[in-house]
Amino acid sequence: MSGAVVGAGALVSACTSNEPAAAPSAAATQAAAAAGTDNDKPGEKVVIGFSAPAADHGWIAAITKNAQDAAKKYSDVEFKPVEPTNDINQQISAVESLIAAKVSALVILPNDGEQLNQVARKAMDAGIPVINVDRIFPDKLSYRTWIGGDNYGMGVAAGTYIGKTLKDKGVSNPVIL
Repeated sequence: MSGAVVGAGALVSACTSNEPAAAPSAAATQAAAAAGTDNDKPGEKVVIGFSAPAADHGWIAAITKNAQDAAKKYSDVEFKPVEPTNDINQQISAVESLIAAKVSALVILPNDGEQLNQVARKAMDAGIPVINVDRIFPDKLSYRTWIGGDNYGMGVAAGTYIGKTLKDKGVSNPVIL
């Protein structure tokens, strides 16, 4: 897998084999250090399948746009999105079309992790690594990598920050809702 693919971030976080990487020889390490790295040189072409709900708010639209923009940076990455939809059956069908196309990896932000679990498992069973974004699949064998946030933790951090800021401004007993 080329360094360019590694640089594409989350889109390709699961594009590795299950085999451990061989340790580079001392000569190879010295040669790379002397010449700089070749991380951005094109390598073997990969096709990244992408499925997400319809962008009915800015967060999903940003994920889709950022994924497209990241893939465009690399000549060895083909970004293959399917039509975004909020219909679960259409999303399952779209993911099945990516499996049939034998993409190199599959990034899925499911409408519902429970309902897309089986089709994600089908991809993994077909040897296509699945990157599960946000809405987690209940079966850990249905994905290679999960990318998600800690909404509760972010809420606690925001509330703590707001409370401290208000206290620092002299509000003696702030109430955060």
